[in-house]
Amino acid sequence: MTLEEKLGQLFVLLKATPGVDEKAIQSGLKQSHPGGLHWQGGDKETVYLQNTTYQKNSGIPLLIAADCDRGAKEGRLFSGCMSELSRLGG
Repeated sequence: MTLEEKLGQLFVLLKATPGVDEKAIQSGLKQSHPGGLHWQGGDKETVYLQNTTYQKNSGIPLLIAADCDRGAKEGRLFSGCMSELSRLGG
């Protein structure tokens, strides 16, 4: 890896724009070489397409992160995890 690619691996890209634009994804990955992706919700089909598109276009597999503390629109909900820990004194 180049120094630029190694530095890029230190960062997680925040995907805040709705939808999946493969050309924009390719451009962003080429420019920043992120080590991960943090998705910002959406329906399960869109999230799956987004994540597979990022992985397909990344030279190095990305770590996928999500804010599960606030729950999700579909699938398993993880609501209030941090609130529960605070209540328990953790």
